[in-house]
Amino acid sequence: MEPWPSRPAARIARKLVTFGFGLLTGAQLFVALGLVPSWRVQSAASFVESYGAILRTERTDVLMPIFGITIIIPSVVAIVVDRPRSARHWFLAMLPILALVVIVGITAKINVPINDWVVAMHGVPDASAVAKEQARWVAAHYVRTGIAIAAYASIVASVSGTSAPARDSSG
Repeated sequence: MEPWPSRPAARIARKLVTFGFGLLTGAQLFVALGLVPSWRVQSAASFVESYGAILRTERTDVLMPIFGITIIIPSVVAIVVDRPRSARHWFLAMLPILALVVIVGITAKINVPINDWVVAMHGVPDASAVAKEQARWVAAHYVRTGIAIAAYASIVASVSGTSAPARDSSG
């Protein structure tokens, strides 16, 4: 894959997009690999207490606007400055925005309501209800993490001009 044709402002903008999406992907992976495994071994009460405490003191969903700013604005700048010329370049230019919209949509529709449910919980939690909501939250998080990883890899490849080696079809 050849790199995007580029003017200096667009190159800088794409580097900012790569940085912003790298932060988003890293945050998603931190939760998937750092927090989720510990949740699987906690009792319902321990999970609600520990995760609820995190949510009450450090609402991580407020980071989404920061990721949005570091991804969407530079993406738009790169599109306006370089005006992609082919369908593939349009797709690559729009990919960060599209991926972020899907990730934010999943977060708003599934993860944030479950976070709010955990924060509002008082007393002894119903273990089966907690397990069900925790499973929904984790599944949604894995989907958005997968989207972030795939989008980030595509962004890096398109900015650097690298791609997977072509397969030899001669047999």
